Amino acid sequence: MATIKEPVQIPATYKVPYRHILAEERIDDTLACIAMVTHQTLADIKEQAFRFGLPRNGPAWVYPDMVSKLLFQWNLVGSEEKEADSIAALADLAILTVDWNDQMEFGRSVVWVHVRGENDQPAFNYVLDPANWLPEHQRITADFRHLKMVTPLAYVAVTMRPDIAAARKAK
Repeated sequence: MATIKEPVQIPATYKVPYRHILAEERIDDTLACIAMVTHQTLADIKEQAFRFGLPRNGPAWVYPDMVSKLLFQWNLVGSEEKEADSIAALADLAILTVDWNDQMEFGRSVVWVHVRGENDQPAFNYVLDPANWLPEHQRITADFRHLKMVTPLAYVAVTMRPDIAAARKAK
């Protein structure tokens, strides 16, 4: 298990830059995470996933290659699935697998955000959890105690497309 210290609070002055989106169905967690980081609706991301080959009915899983295809449409890059030995080693923005079940060999996804410390604000981490069964206070939180976070932590790092990032720097 990842070592989880007593949580820090998300500073009251910090504005979460993502709109929280709840999963509607059992396999919507990863798609809801993509919707959050791309600032799209879950319905739009689902339709796009169906166009890219995700079955509308029956068994389905949103693999990292599908995550990458969907993110790319919104000027973001999804890495291959990576592993980290601690939460400190995670990317600044990631779709993180939590609540891993060894017997079933699957978990569920949350958005992981690391905010770098600046001036008088210390660094902190938080998650946006699309699970529709969670109480409101656990949906956007720096308290990870309700999550089963087993090391190595599996995640897909999310970054801006290099061509877009370079164009923004040039301005």
